[in-house]
Amino acid sequence: MLSYSMEGGNKVYGEVQISSAKNSALTVMCAAILNKEVFIKNCPNIGDVTVMSEILSSIGATVKRTSDGLYIDASNVYTTDLPKSKTSKIRASFFLVGPLLSRFGTVSVSKPGGCKIGERPVDIHLEGFKALGAKVSETESRFIITAPILHGAKIHLRYPSVGATENLILASACADGVTLLFNSAKEPEVKDLCDFLNLCGAKITGGGTSIIRIDGVKKLNSGITFKPLPDRIEAGTFLLLCYALGGKVELSGVKCENIYYLVKKILDNTCNNDGFYVKIYNDNIYIYSDGNPKGLGRFVTMPYPMFPTDLHPLVSAVGAAASGETSVSETVFDSRFSYLQGLKKMGADFTLHGETVTFRGRALHGETVTAPDLRGGAALVVAGLKAEGKTVVKCAENVMRGYEDFSLKLRKIGAKIKTVKES
Repeated sequence: MLSYSMEGGNKVYGEVQISSAKNSALTVMCAAILNKEVFIKNCPNIGDVTVMSEILSSIGATVKRTSDGLYIDASNVYTTDLPKSKTSKIRASFFLVGPLLSRFGTVSVSKPGGCKIGERPVDIHLEGFKALGAKVSETESRFIITAPILHGAKIHLRYPSVGATENLILASACADGVTLLFNSAKEPEVKDLCDFLNLCGAKITGGGTSIIRIDGVKKLNSGITFKPLPDRIEAGTFLLLCYALGGKVELSGVKCENIYYLVKKILDNTCNNDGFYVKIYNDNIYIYSDGNPKGLGRFVTMPYPMFPTDLHPLVSAVGAAASGETSVSETVFDSRFSYLQGLKKMGADFTLHGETVTFRGRALHGETVTAPDLRGGAALVVAGLKAEGKTVVKCAENVMRGYEDFSLKLRKIGAKIKTVKES
């Protein structure tokens, strides 16, 4: 087991290069089933990508990590029976269903795993597959989905699920006829997947909007190189960290419009605070903070372009140490508050009513805590770097699932943190 050990109270200075988006890279990896060969440039070297690589390898694909990306050759995939030992580790494993169903007409998959942040049913995915002509049977632990032929359909998603939108795009890219997805997820990662598939010869319009049209093609082009968009959640994490700790940081390689809501929300709540400013220039964000954060008001998690649920715990970590009030209402996942146990141990003052947590910020102190999941673990790191004294965040592997070289990037801007192996 790995842990992060850190000393709080230091400001940060320097540059952070934002990695490619985890949630974009993972869906492009799944899409390799359809176009058979892809090189993902600057594919983040993170835990979830490693697990997805292992899943692809287990069904016959060749996956190789290079110095500048990830190469996948899925030409020789020989089975559509996905291994439970691997798929239970990451939710994104379910995104393999769409492309496997499209290429082979059948797939058997265990019910998806991932972070324990609430109920995340896949019924919207399954309803969409059925509309495309698939039959779904279910056991206690697995889904068996079959469709000798997939045909186009008009599908109204009752909720703009990112995963369901992406899975149905993957399933219908080579289906017979036209598919229209209504109430689609608008997240940038959805558009990125559409851009990749179009580069491979797909005919998809409307990616990143609420209505997506997919004109099915017979096959996709192989041997494509693609660079995923920058990770907006990582960018938001470092923005919030700098705001809390203080210092001067440049975030480079950011697609700034993708985190516009967060930037505007912070600026709106600090408009009279001379101790903080943000300057955006092309794909860079320059941040200055005096290290005396003010409460950030109220946040409500919503689908893009509103406040993302993945930044909920990070805003809470800042709010716990900021003067004044910060509240976060969670509308996406029903069990996203497991990080609160760690913040409470560090001295945070908060109340939790239903799905809304309200912080009355005060000084935090170092403690030994456990990362309950990916974003909750990152929030405890931010809190630990702000707190007085030493903090140890156990189960660092949960954070490494989604942040590339997290402790290294933090050390480069002056944070006192290291990764240690516990006996």
